Amino acid sequence: MKTRSIKLRAIGLLLGCAGTLGMAVAANAHGVTHASANGHKSSVVRYDDLNLDTAAGIKVLYARLSNAASHVCGSQAYTVDLRGAAAHRACFDSALNNAVEKIGNQNLQALHQDSNVSHRVG
Repeated sequence: MKTRSIKLRAIGLLLGCAGTLGMAVAANAHGVTHASANGHKSSVVRYDDLNLDTAAGIKVLYARLSNAASHVCGSQAYTVDLRGAAAHRACFDSALNNAVEKIGNQNLQALHQDSNVSHRVG
């Protein structure tokens, strides 16, 4: 029974978090987490204090987006459930991809692409 509820939660998060995180990023406020109308968590990431023309600003924004995606998708710490870990990773990747795309900064997109290449195995 517990496995089924974890699967349902993971599927729900996967479907909802990508869109809600991307929309939340566009709202441009920092550190706000809430449940959206459809019950999925979202996180708003503020970046108006950053200079996106510098490598340092892009790295800080990417770290904020990564942390928000991780927070929205839930913790995967100490999990031995491979499906749960895969669902978390899919949620995280989708949320982060959507957020980076929504911002539309070429330097951020390049950093994200480089990060994805370095995380692939094989």
